[in-house]
Amino acid sequence: MSRHLPESPNLEHLKKQAKDLLQELQRQSPALKLADAQRMVAREYGFASWPKLEERGKNTVQADGVEYEQDNGYAMMARWRGSHALETRANKAGQIVGWGTYEVSADGKTLTVSGDEQVIVLDRKSTKGV
Repeated sequence: MSRHLPESPNLEHLKKQAKDLLQELQRQSPALKLADAQRMVAREYGFASWPKLEERGKNTVQADGVEYEQDNGYAMMARWRGSHALETRANKAGQIVGWGTYEVSADGKTLTVSGDEQVIVLDRKSTKGV
């Protein structure tokens, strides 16, 4: 049975789930290790391994205007500007190294992506039955 991973997973909560599962499993199989429980938790969420699940938890950025440090030395920030636009920014060593705005038109038919040096407008083609 697969579980749904929240959009912004809490890595500490996932670690606690694995530790709790290990305690439960060791009652029947004392030789099991934390890595076994972590692998089981990862698979419950649809990931092939604990490192894949852990990576998803580490590199999640919430759209709340707060900078989130990443493992690669970057700090990422995202925030909503109104109901149809998302602003993003990447910093490294205190310097802005990239930014972008993703804006969906009110009718939902176009997505405008703008960044440092370009603007891309994507149009949704009308398709029957979709």
